[in-house]
Amino acid sequence: MESILRHIRRVVEETWIFISGSFLAFKNSKNRGLLKKNNALVSKHDNQRVFLFLTGTSIKKIDLRKFSKEFVFGANLIAYHNSFEDLQANYYAIPAPCNPRIARLIDFHLLIISNKLGNNCKLFLHGSTKSWIDNSDRFNKDSIFYTLSDEFVKDSKIPPFCGVDASFKGSFTFSVGACVEMGFKEIYLVGADYAKSPLVVGHFYDGEEEINPYPKEVVNQLQKNHSEIKKFCEQNGVKLFNVVEQGFESPIFDSIDIQEVYSLIQ
Repeated sequence: MESILRHIRRVVEETWIFISGSFLAFKNSKNRGLLKKNNALVSKHDNQRVFLFLTGTSIKKIDLRKFSKEFVFGANLIAYHNSFEDLQANYYAIPAPCNPRIARLIDFHLLIISNKLGNNCKLFLHGSTKSWIDNSDRFNKDSIFYTLSDEFVKDSKIPPFCGVDASFKGSFTFSVGACVEMGFKEIYLVGADYAKSPLVVGHFYDGEEEINPYPKEVVNQLQKNHSEIKKFCEQNGVKLFNVVEQGFESPIFDSIDIQEVYSLIQ
């Protein structure tokens, strides 16, 4: 009987966590008040350059130590790179919405990532994560900035996620849009293997690496979205470069060879 009661209590507790968590996640996903703090970031880096690190397999061949004196923006799970801390990243983004079904997974990733971020690194999260962050003692709350799915800075003329439609919103488009909002005039993509030719599918952390596995219509859609990102940057006076290695080209974004980048930042 006692074990049955424990089981019932457990079910009730989990149900309450799910219901209350869902309510708070939805509430905070619409809370524009969370964006007030972001005003301090607007045009903070006028006429400066930033290196945006993504998670393509090519990142394994990049010497991250060389970028430690540059402005660095990390996205998604780049912090899982063994040498990530050598970057001394200034900004980091995981802008995906959160709900109770994936809260534990998000918490797991955030714990690993936050342990690798320096004290001065600003972390961008979706507003729906706020209730979990508030109940945790693992994070430096002062370093956290929130975004919503359709707004990053209140009443800004610069749309978040580069203004793309919902199907292409993610860490990549959010990070580029945030860099533009912060005033950077040159953005260098590092590890953006989906934007190269030949196209490489996979991440440095998952062991997957396929060359041109997609049918032409999928590639065309990717390049259409990349064209929208390029247009967004041009409209805001920002130059967007795709860092490539020997044997690769950048069909949409302007390309720059990795060796040229090393010379630029030395």
